[in-house]
Amino acid sequence: MVIGSFGQHLVFEVHPDRVVTPGSVKRDMAAAYEEHKVLGAKPRLEFIAPELNTMSCSVRLSAALGVDLEETMLDVETLVAGGFVEKLILGGVNYGHHVLTKATEEWSKSDPKGKRISINLTLEFKEYLK
Repeated sequence: MVIGSFGQHLVFEVHPDRVVTPGSVKRDMAAAYEEHKVLGAKPRLEFIAPELNTMSCSVRLSAALGVDLEETMLDVETLVAGGFVEKLILGGVNYGHHVLTKATEEWSKSDPKGKRISINLTLEFKEYLK
């Protein structure tokens, strides 16, 4: 069952043959304000505009859960380096167009020959307005 995606390139799913699920999902929303100094009084704030939203999530990739680590990490590297603009969908909610700005890979397990068999991956997305 598909539980989310970043376009067609990165699919979050629970399937008998493959499990790739996001965890620790974080969404940041902010606004820009300008501070104006006032002689003899506290400054006044002026609302400028909303800022671009950011989202991040952790994903555990494991060969034991049917994930081809080499192929998946190559896809992730291509997404970061290629500037792809895709819809980000998590838990059935469409968060709109985003870009994958950063991916942090941490090897959590490797086999006796040093080949990675489990990776903790952190993905960072930024809203992209078309």
